Amino acid sequence: MYRTLVFVGVLAAVLAFGAQSAMAASIVVDDDGHATPANCESNSLAYSTIQAAVDFAPSGTTVKVCPGVYNEQVTVTTDKIKLVGVGTGVAQISPPASMTAPYALVLFTGGANADSIKNFAIKGPFPDELFCGSDAWGVKVEGNATATIQDNHISEIRATSPSLYGCQQGLGIGVGRMATSQVGHATITGNTIDTFQKGGIYVDGPGSKATIKNNIVTGVGPSDIIAANGIQISRSAIGKLSGNTVTDNSYTGDSASSSGILLFQANGSTRVNGDTASANDVNIWLSDTIGMQVSLAHANDGGWGIVADSDVFNNRILDSVASGNSVADCEDDSAGSGTAGTANTWKRNTGTISSPEGICDPPLETRSGSGARAMAPHASPAR
Repeated sequence: MYRTLVFVGVLAAVLAFGAQSAMAASIVVDDDGHATPANCESNSLAYSTIQAAVDFAPSGTTVKVCPGVYNEQVTVTTDKIKLVGVGTGVAQISPPASMTAPYALVLFTGGANADSIKNFAIKGPFPDELFCGSDAWGVKVEGNATATIQDNHISEIRATSPSLYGCQQGLGIGVGRMATSQVGHATITGNTIDTFQKGGIYVDGPGSKATIKNNIVTGVGPSDIIAANGIQISRSAIGKLSGNTVTDNSYTGDSASSSGILLFQANGSTRVNGDTASANDVNIWLSDTIGMQVSLAHANDGGWGIVADSDVFNNRILDSVASGNSVADCEDDSAGSGTAGTANTWKRNTGTISSPEGICDPPLETRSGSGARAMAPHASPAR
């Protein structure tokens, strides 16, 4: 009986794949097991799990996923697989009851190149047994894979129990990871990422790189539990940022600070161009970096606007505006032959409170209202 059931299940999957393959290079998934690539309401046989469809799909296949909740981990190792949420509702990927390493809801790895995921809700929370000690990801790109992550809503990448929110885990999107010798490449565009535990977007390690454009990354607001980061480019990774909005990452403890955009030991090819960071402890933060450029940025209404630490050299901060920050709009703690005795170049920037004076010019209208508020030193929360 067991062998018969297994055979029937496999045969059904093969028949579903065969029937759908005839309709160009697309197959369909519906949680009730019935759909066609053109009609989620059809009674035709379909895959009932995303992973089953991905496992059968050859290179170049579009996997169309109908609205529903899919409690599974999806691993893609084949070239040019496109995962697309379709229909009038939402296709949601959420954790199964038991998860396997590397504890990502969607993983692109190995031979996965030129793959993509679009129009999904990728939503936790995650099982508590992963915290503290294991990484937890919404979408992860590793194993030299390349993926486009577009127009998804990634939320609640955190533990189920609030008592575990202090664990240094829970990242919406991860590209590479130096600690595990993983390298990834990604284009990350148009996503909404919120209610994460440690970070929204994380690009880390030598060889890893990402183009990060027009995403909305929102933290949980003031927290006395964890110092979270909206977007982190770190440890020789390359980030090309533009048009992102990063808000509400704030730690009220006294040991560290949260950040909106954190550039920690990032590769000198990293660029921040036209991004907005607001209501973060440190809105845009350069730490232990050389040769990067920040331009046309807005850094508003946090503790610090744009900060360059003492170990930051030969970077360029250009044409940016920092306002409404309670400690400093523009701060550079380095020393050298650059602007105002710093080791960096600051040109055509606007900010009321500058340290040292001269790295930002006061706006035409002087800010009024709140004075400087006491905050902890901006000790790096880089993960």
